[in-house]
Amino acid sequence: MNIKLIFFTLFILITTVSCKKIDTPDAEAKAIFGQWQYNFDSGGFSGGGGSNLFDENSWIEFTEKGYYKVYKGSSKKEKARFTIIKNETGSFKYIVWVKGHSSYKYIVDGNKLLLAEDAADGFIYAFTRK
Repeated sequence: MNIKLIFFTLFILITTVSCKKIDTPDAEAKAIFGQWQYNFDSGGFSGGGGSNLFDENSWIEFTEKGYYKVYKGSSKKEKARFTIIKNETGSFKYIVWVKGHSSYKYIVDGNKLLLAEDAADGFIYAFTRK
């Protein structure tokens, strides 16, 4: 078999797989895609916030190809895969599962994003669209 044909086939296969958008439960779930500037957190055991997951220079990005990225200023600090499922209970309509993290319930309201740790006494993180 021709070596060029093998490499070309592999290239097409990798390009096709890596360019695929992730599945979402419905059109509304897609509102999470984009860049989000961190504002504040609340909750936790005391209810008063105080998480050190993000700081005032942090922002996050959810891409249509299923990547979650965390930035501090202009430096990328983390990149992980994520998936979205429908949440059947409560006011948060969706759950985003980020590989290597807890799951987060989320809701997007206009240009606001709330990520709530899917755990008792978890933190809620507030963001605005960049």
